[in-house]
This record gives sequence, structure tokens and C-alpha cells, in this order.
Amino acid sequence: MENKMIVKFLQCHIEWENESLNLQRYSQIIQDEIGHCDLLVLPETFHCGFTDTPAHVAQTMDGSVLTWMRQTAMRHQTALAGSVVIAEKGSHVNRLVFVYPDGSITWYDKRHLFRMGNEHHRFSPGNRRMVIQYRGWRILLLVCYDLRFPVWARNLEDYDMMLIVANWPTPRREVWNVLLKARAIENQSYVVAVNRVGNDLLNRYSGDSVILDPRGQALVAAPDDQEVLMGTELDLNALRKFRAKFPAFLDRDGFNVI
Repeated sequence: MENKMIVKFLQCHIEWENESLNLQRYSQIIQDEIGHCDLLVLPETFHCGFTDTPAHVAQTMDGSVLTWMRQTAMRHQTALAGSVVIAEKGSHVNRLVFVYPDGSITWYDKRHLFRMGNEHHRFSPGNRRMVIQYRGWRILLLVCYDLRFPVWARNLEDYDMMLIVANWPTPRREVWNVLLKARAIENQSYVVAVNRVGNDLLNRYSGDSVILDPRGQALVAAPDDQEVLMGTELDLNALRKFRAKFPAFLDRDGFNVI
């Protein structure tokens, strides 16, 4: 039914700049554990980690990572989302790619680049907000640092689910958890937030992947520090009933109040 959607995420380890090993392991986990699924979400830069040398791992839109994503989506008849380092127009973008079950794609380029990690020196920012349509649902696409910017994430009565992929390190996990709840509550939206686990050259990642309802309550939460594929069923009718009963969005301020 279009009003209900089974959404799952893979909270995974990412081997540093080792595409072949990462994709091989993900393929096995997905094959063994996916079951029935409408949408499967992978973390930010799932093929390589949060690299400071994008040229070493960059893909084209017809490269090996996108080919793997298309094949995986079509094989399991699920949508598949995750961010990929893409080389384009002489630069690099951190691109959240959404692959439909038929292999067609759409994408969002990360708008807010993490300057404390010099991402703004290595990547070009996106310039368009992206809400996609999938099986009757409207889904806002965001990547990691975007989460800190509520104006960019604001629900203009145009989305039902906020999808966020990340490499969000353990020392800032409380910020991640608080902001996710805030975004769900203030936008009266489901939030699907997928982070990685393990270590890279600079940071440790504890995961904290979660699916929240519009009250900010966790419908499913991943265990700390574990690679796991899990998820839940989301109900669009329940979301609509909640918004009708508690229409706080009708009292929001315009962007020109100050």
C-alpha cells in the first residue's frame, strides 16, 4: 500500500577509501538480511568514508558505485539511497543519490559543507533543495551538516519524510540526537537518519541511526557501535491524522518576520 512504507537502514563500518571491500560486504549483508523493503538507506560516502582526498575515490554518474546501487535496487526491488563522492565539472560534490527500484535515479548535492573539516575547500556546495516523490510519499534529502540548518530543512508543507545520511562522529553524538528530535518535532515529519560506525583516520563513529515519528519519538534505534540492518513500517495516514489534530504548521512565522 502506498500509504505505508517499510524503511530500513544499514548502519555500517566503512573501510577507508576501499570501495571494493565495502561494496562486497554491503552486498552480502543486504542479500542475507534485507527481507521485504521499500527503501534502504546507506550512510554518507558509504563507499569510501569522509575522505580528505576526493580525487582518489571520486565517481562519475555511470561509475562502479552508481552501477552497484542500480543493480542492488533492481535485484531487491527496493529504492536505495546513500551519498557518493562525484567528480563533475572540474570539481567534486557530495551527492545523495536516490535510486528507484527500476534503476532510475535522482539526487541532491550537499548544500552545507563542513568547514571545520575543510570540506568547503574540497567540494562544491549544492544549490537546490530537493524533495522527491516515491510511492505517494514526499521525501526531503539532506546530508550530515545540513542537519544544523533549520531554514534549509523547513517543512513548507511539501514533505512527509526527512532523510538524512551522515558520517557524524562520536564526540558530537548528543548534538546529532538533539537536532534530529528537533527537526522531527518542528517539521511534523518522520525522520530517517543513518550514520556509520567504526573508525577512520581522525574520528570514531558510534552510529545513533534512528527513525523518528513526528513527535520526536524513536520508532527504531540502532545499537551503539554495531553494524546492523534494521527498520520499521511508516504510516502516511497516521502522519496526516497527527498533522490535522495538531496543525502547528499553520502558525509558523514567515521568513521576513525579522
